[in-house]
Amino acid sequence: SYKIPKVLELLERETGNNEYDVVIATNMISVGMDVDRLGLMVVTGQPKQTSEYIQASSRVGRSKPGLVITVYNPYRPRDMSHYQNFKGYHSRLYYYVEGTTATPYASRARDRVLHAITVALARMQEKELAQNEGAKNIGTVDLSAIKSIIRNRVSVVEPKNIDGTLADLDEFLDEWIATSSLEKNLVYYFSTMSKKAKYQTQNRLLRRYSEKELSEHERPTLDSMRQIEGSSRLYLYEGWEKE
Repeated sequence: SYKIPKVLELLERETGNNEYDVVIATNMISVGMDVDRLGLMVVTGQPKQTSEYIQASSRVGRSKPGLVITVYNPYRPRDMSHYQNFKGYHSRLYYYVEGTTATPYASRARDRVLHAITVALARMQEKELAQNEGAKNIGTVDLSAIKSIIRNRVSVVEPKNIDGTLADLDEFLDEWIATSSLEKNLVYYFSTMSKKAKYQTQNRLLRRYSEKELSEHERPTLDSMRQIEGSSRLYLYEGWEKE
């Protein structure tokens, strides 16, 4: 591994006697190599993860046009499957990216998705909550079934997080009920880009991370496996006295 930085340095040279024209590597470079002069890549076999496939192959053709060729093995079931579905797979490449691992129902995971799970269950369990305008009816239904489903799931997956999950669940539901009593025109979601007149007088319960916050009770919600939270602002404090 200590030789890799030296090889990368030689690869970046465009002139001279020590330049390399070809690199043969295993999947240890699955995160890719940022060498602009490399314009051709041959991938032998389909990597196990789509994220690994994207990372490695996206390094080609950055400064100039590039070409990536995938060589499949007809005796490998995974390779054959990708060969037969080549066009469909590559036309929706980011759709197949695997979700990153996380501790189930950990505090930060609950912050990001517990409210979304609750809303989804509520809309599927209760007819009064199914429609977009049904968000305002949360105070008129029995929520015990929804709480029971989540409690049972957490008890199987991560029992030690039951108390924290139920506490966060109750907090969200109480906030939702309070919001519905204050905001008569509450809906689950509408896009800020919508030009429909009815949305001008309505309030929403959920919003995308990429959208501007319209009111303080909106919950930022993920709608893609590759979506992340907004950027954090960093402030540099220069008031420290030097010793």
